Amino acid sequence: MLVALQDGRASTQRDLARFAKIEQPPLAQMLARMERDGLIQRKPDPADGRSSRITLTGAVLLRVIVRYCATSRTRRPRLLVALLTRLIASLDRVAGVEVSPGTQ
Repeated sequence: MLVALQDGRASTQRDLARFAKIEQPPLAQMLARMERDGLIQRKPDPADGRSSRITLTGAVLLRVIVRYCATSRTRRPRLLVALLTRLIASLDRVAGVEVSPGTQ
């Protein structure tokens, strides 16, 4: 599920259920634990008031970056830059920092 969220293949509980082939009730429990542990955050979906968008938190992105750097020789610097950019944006959101569109 973390991969689906990271890659943008899923952003709602319904998407994740389809991706992971998990029924809604156990998935909801898993997402509640992940939110409690600070791995994901939910925000209202502007297109559908009944659902939420699920995103990874900066803590998870940092873990992904650390694992990536530890297990590879950074042969794919673009991926590392993309992960670091997402981490910085996530940390800025948490800190309430406004970022201009062209500065990321």
